[in-house]
Amino acid sequence: MTDLTKITTPFGLLDAETQEALKAHGGPYEVLNNAGWSEREAPTWVGWMTYRVKPQPPKPREWWVTMYDGAVWDKREQAEKHARDCEVVHVREVLE
Repeated sequence: MTDLTKITTPFGLLDAETQEALKAHGGPYEVLNNAGWSEREAPTWVGWMTYRVKPQPPKPREWWVTMYDGAVWDKREQAEKHARDCEVVHVREVLE
C-alpha cells in the first residue's frame, strides 16, 4: 500500500484502495495548493485536489557530552562511564 504521508497524486487518480485508506485514516490531513501543503481538518475529497496524511515531525536528536574532553556519546551510560569525575551534559535538538 502507498505511504499515506507521501502522496503527490490528485485524489481522483489514486487507486480505490488508497482513496479508502485516506478516508479511513481520520487525519490530520494536508492539501496541496499554490502555496504548498496546508493542514485540512475535514477534506472534501475532490478528485482534482491532492491530499495526504500530515507527516509526523522528525524525532529530535539527543546526545551527551563529557566536559572533561568534549567527547560526544549516543547514550548517557556511555558518557557517564567515560566522564572521569566531570559533568555530563545532555544536549537535545530543538525543532520548530
